[in-house]
Amino acid sequence: MSFLTKLFSPKAKEVPKSRSTIAKRPVPPAGGAASATIVRHEGDLPPHTKLLSGREQPLYVDLADHERSDVVIVDNVSHSGSGTRKVCQVFCTSEYAIRNSGFGELQVRLKKKEFDLYPPVPTRTTKEVIAMLISKHEKKLADGIKEDNSEMEQKFLSLAAEAAAEQATDIHIEIRGNQCEVKFRIYKQLQKHASMSGDTATTLLRTIYQAMAEPSSRSDSSFNITDRQTCAIDRIVGGKRYRFRYQHAPINPQGCDAVMRLLPIGQKEEDNHLSFPQLGYTDDQSALIEEMFSKPEGVVLIAGTTGSGKSTTLKHGITGLINARPQIKVRTIEDPPEYVIHGASQTPVSRSDKDDTGGTNKAFEATIKAVMRMDPDFIMIGEVRDPPSASLLTKAVQSGHQVASTVHADSAIGIIGRLANLGVSRDILAGPNFITGLIYQKLLPTLCEHCKVPMKNYVPKTAEKTGVYQRAKKHFSYCEEALFFRSEKGCKRCKNRGLTGMSVCAEVVRPDATFLGYVLRTLDIQAQEYWLGLKQKTTNTANGMLCMEHGLIKLKAGIVSPEDFEAAFGMVTEHLLRGPAPAQEIKESGVSVGQWHGPVDDHVG
Repeated sequence: MSFLTKLFSPKAKEVPKSRSTIAKRPVPPAGGAASATIVRHEGDLPPHTKLLSGREQPLYVDLADHERSDVVIVDNVSHSGSGTRKVCQVFCTSEYAIRNSGFGELQVRLKKKEFDLYPPVPTRTTKEVIAMLISKHEKKLADGIKEDNSEMEQKFLSLAAEAAAEQATDIHIEIRGNQCEVKFRIYKQLQKHASMSGDTATTLLRTIYQAMAEPSSRSDSSFNITDRQTCAIDRIVGGKRYRFRYQHAPINPQGCDAVMRLLPIGQKEEDNHLSFPQLGYTDDQSALIEEMFSKPEGVVLIAGTTGSGKSTTLKHGITGLINARPQIKVRTIEDPPEYVIHGASQTPVSRSDKDDTGGTNKAFEATIKAVMRMDPDFIMIGEVRDPPSASLLTKAVQSGHQVASTVHADSAIGIIGRLANLGVSRDILAGPNFITGLIYQKLLPTLCEHCKVPMKNYVPKTAEKTGVYQRAKKHFSYCEEALFFRSEKGCKRCKNRGLTGMSVCAEVVRPDATFLGYVLRTLDIQAQEYWLGLKQKTTNTANGMLCMEHGLIKLKAGIVSPEDFEAAFGMVTEHLLRGPAPAQEIKESGVSVGQWHGPVDDHVG
């Protein structure tokens, strides 16, 4: 029986009785010995971590020597098998698919070793791609890195699953000599999770970087703990797909810090969009932001420090725009794409901090120019962090496109100075159609409604907490019953943390002619004073509301604790407390708890 007959006989198309993953998927109709698509470049390969048919790998013996230049088997990390079974994918040359008669036997051997095949037919590729995969595998072996790091890979996946279950936004691995601590950042709090030896941690990091990361995402070809390195790992954890953004840097003496940010991607469509009030913006702020995103030209810029949720706000704003105007074309340029934005065409581009003066920016520039030529209605640039990206942002806006981006700045008004420092001229910044809106935000942890402690019952147990309590007692005596502190023991509903999420505090500026006049004359302080004065002149409570004042409203509403407010804005003093009574503030601003869904996900620039 020929290879084609075996592969596509009625028997081969029968659905197996096994409960494996492959059994649940329909087998494609007959029409060839392999899929019609031919993978010709490394970048077109699906996500994988191991060359299973490589030397010292579990399926090495399942290929004859004369087959090794025509066939490779890799793991398929995008699909999970059932029980103890694993999923693999076969790549072969077109010549092999036509002439070989042993693929059916190979399928049998794979099943005996508890491997499911997906896709259920081999994928065609070229000898060059096969040779490249084998060469990379051999290089790792020569460097002393075995791809079969099953123990280390399982350790990473266990850590990832535990972090996801705890709703952590970051995993910290801190090596000091031969000691290592693993910490999770949960609701802005860094909490110790586990310990391991420094040698084990180093091996874990090497495995993550060398064997598990996407090859194109690595800043260097091989792992080096004494240098700064970045990469990205794409995995299914707990049934959900996550992207882990990895960065490590050497720490003196004899140490290294590695941080991995968890970014959920490809989640269910219904979980994909949250309104601005759901994120914690006031009703008036939300109306202003929605108006900004609806403008046909100009740029919306979202600022904040690292971990303030800028990219998350941007993502939900774009998703809302697509839902409201499905006929438009949205294109994004991201380093790398952190979320799947349904309805948008997302283009990845790699920018390394080692190459900010060289070739990487050329790739970024070429990508933006290409996107501008592809008839977009809306362009999202992941982050403006250097003069080249600021210049490209300017060109995109001046070409008449609607644009949105993020930037690191310390206030909404501070975005102006940041762009000016990056080379954008004042006459451009002050143009009537250049800046559509300026947003600055922070994230504050929200108290558990089931165990938060009324201020009158709170007993501080440390000197630091005593200071917070005394300042709250002094400055908020008129609304003491509205204030709550975090429970130190917590409860079952909040997993004994006293916190249940995060909520945004923000300032939203919509520039007008007077404001832009100050910008043109480099009078940024006067521009801020003018904007602050609008709170007495307009009924829109978003006008003139500082990020700190938004946080103060949530403090007086019992949404956030005094200690978390001070951690975000500094020690409470008299000048922070000027304004109307809390009930009036809450009523006028339409304050919302706005639980933050998803991670804080800003690029560290």
